[in-house]
Amino acid sequence: MRAVCTYFVLLLITVASATGQNVIFSHNGGFYADAFDLSLYGPGDYTIRYTLNGSIPTAASKAYTAPISLTEQAYSPSNIYRLQNAPDDRWYLPEEVEHIIVVRAALFDSQGVRRSPVATQDYLVSSLLGRDMSLPVVSLCVDSTDLFDYDSGIFVPGRHYDPNDPNSYRTGNYYMRGREWERRAHFTFCEGGKRRLSQDCGVRIHGISQRNKSQKALTLYAREDYGEKKFSYPFFKNRTAKKYKRLVLRTLQATQPYSSDGVRDWLCQQLAEPLRCDNLASRPVVMFLNGEYWGIYFLEEKPDQHYIENLHDIDDDSVSVVNFWSATESGDPDRWNNFYDRLTELDITNPVDSAWLAASVDIDAFIDYMLLELFITNRDWPANNARCWSASGQPWRWIFFDGDYSMDDRTFDRYANLVCEDPEVSYPTSPRATLLIRLLLANETWKQRSAERLQQLVNSHFSDRRCRTLVDEIRAALDPELKYQMDRFNYPATRQVWLDDLSFVDNYLLRNNRYIVNEYQNFLAIDSSENHTDFSKMTIFPNPSIGEALLWVYSDSERDSELGIYDLRGGGIYYETLRIIAGPNLFRLPHMASGVYLVALHGFKDGARWIVQQ
Repeated sequence: MRAVCTYFVLLLITVASATGQNVIFSHNGGFYADAFDLSLYGPGDYTIRYTLNGSIPTAASKAYTAPISLTEQAYSPSNIYRLQNAPDDRWYLPEEVEHIIVVRAALFDSQGVRRSPVATQDYLVSSLLGRDMSLPVVSLCVDSTDLFDYDSGIFVPGRHYDPNDPNSYRTGNYYMRGREWERRAHFTFCEGGKRRLSQDCGVRIHGISQRNKSQKALTLYAREDYGEKKFSYPFFKNRTAKKYKRLVLRTLQATQPYSSDGVRDWLCQQLAEPLRCDNLASRPVVMFLNGEYWGIYFLEEKPDQHYIENLHDIDDDSVSVVNFWSATESGDPDRWNNFYDRLTELDITNPVDSAWLAASVDIDAFIDYMLLELFITNRDWPANNARCWSASGQPWRWIFFDGDYSMDDRTFDRYANLVCEDPEVSYPTSPRATLLIRLLLANETWKQRSAERLQQLVNSHFSDRRCRTLVDEIRAALDPELKYQMDRFNYPATRQVWLDDLSFVDNYLLRNNRYIVNEYQNFLAIDSSENHTDFSKMTIFPNPSIGEALLWVYSDSERDSELGIYDLRGGGIYYETLRIIAGPNLFRLPHMASGVYLVALHGFKDGARWIVQQ
C-alpha cells in the first residue's frame, strides 16, 4: 500500500514539474449539472493557496487542506457588485446577483513565495443557478485591487474623478487610457455546454460614453507576456479566422440614454455582413466578473490592423489604419496624409483625377459603406466612428463599426449630414469628413451607381423581409436573458420598454425600406417617377393582401394613437396603441382571415378599406 501511495505522489510531482509546477484540479472548469467536491493537487514541498473571489492568490490566501465543496458556500464572498463603480446617477445597486464558482490557486513555498503560475478554473453549476444559459458565457477574473483600488483601479472614478470639472462625466480612472491602464485578467469562454477556451490576457476599459456606467465595455488583449499570443478559438461563424489578437466586449447599455434596446450595433453589423465594405463579427454572450453576474454583452472583433490581417490575409505590419479621417492609429501616416492631400486638390470631372480616385479607393465598397450609414441614419458619423485602412498595393477601404446611435430619423437630416460643407460644423459631420462622399457624388457615373445600388439593397439585404427576420431573431435570442440583465443593472427598466424600443427599430426599418429610394433619388436629383408612391393619405399595401399588410400614415405631430380594425358592420375586431412620430409612419397590420375590413386611426379623419384574400 505504501508503495502505491509513494508512486501516486511521485506521479503528481512529475506532472506538476512538466507543466511548470502548476496546481492540478480534479475537475476542469465548465458546465456541471450538480455540485461536487473539488480536489487540488501539487508537489508535497509546497502549500496550495487559493481564492474564490477572482483575486490572485497570495501568501495570505487560504491554504488548501481538504476538498472544496462547490456549493453556494464557494461563491465569491467579495460582493464586488456592491462597490460603486460609476457616478451616482449612473450606478445601480441590485439586491443580489447570480454567481458561478471561480477557483484560482497557486503553489507557495515555506517562505510565502509563489512558485507557480496562477491556475484558474470556472464552474457553472446548473442546480445552483437554477437555470441553463441560453447564450455563450464569458467568465473574466481580474484581481479586485486592479479593478477597485482608488489610485490604480480601472473600474472606479478613483483619484482621476473631478466632480468640479464642467466635463466631470468624462473624468475618472475608467477614462484613463494606454498600456499603463491595462490589467492582467483570466478569460474563459464557454458555449455548447463546454469550456472552449481559458487563458490569461490583458483587459482595458473600452469606448467613450460607456466608461462611466456600471456595465462597462472592455477590450481583451492576447499577449505573449500573459502566456498566449492569440485567442485560439473560432468565435464567429461568419469568419474563417480561428485566432484573434484582440476582442471587444460591448455592453447592452451602449444605446443609453436615447434607447434601451441595446442591440442597434449588433443589428447594423448583421445588415452590413453581406455588403462589400468591411464590418465586425459580433455575437451576444453573458458575462461573469470574478464569479458575479455582469449581464449581457456582445463579443466583437476590434477594428485594428490585426483584424485586417485576419479578414484579408494581409500582414498586419503593412497595414495603415486611420481613424476620424486624420489620425493614423497604426502603419505609415504618410500613406494617409498624401492620399487626403491629393483629395483636396481633385477635379472630379477630370478623367485623370477620377481615374486616380478609382485606383486609390475601393469605390464599390465605399458606396456600400456610405449607403449603409445613410440607411441606418447614423447620427454619430461621419466625423466620428469612421475608420479606414490600406496596405501596400491596396486601395483604401472603410470599416463599418459602432451603429449604436442610429435608426432614429425624427429630428435628423441624414442627407445634409452626408454632404456637409459648413466649416463651422465639426460634429457629427464636417467638411473634412464628407469630402470623399461629395467627390464621389459629383461624379455622374458613381452617383448613378450609388442610386442603383441602393435600389438593389432595398430589394435584397435591406429588404423588409430580411430586416424583420433579423429583429425577430434578436428578440428571440435575448429575451430569455433579459430578466437577469434587468435585475442586475435596472436596464432596460422593464421588458415592455425593451420590446417597445425594438418595435421602434422594426418600424423604422419598415418605413425606411419603403421610402428611402425615392428620397435618395430626389436628393441626387435623379428622376424617380417610375418609383413614386402617393403617400398623401392613409394607405394600406398590398391591398388586397393575403393576411398581413402594411399601414402607412403621415402625421404632423408626435403622439399616441389607437388603431382599430372593424368588420363591415362596425364590430371591433382588433385594437392596438401605436406611437406615431412626426412625418411618415409605417406599421404592420395583424394577420387576418379572409374578408373586408375598415382600418381607422384615432385622430385621423379618413380610414382605409382593407381586403384580405386567402
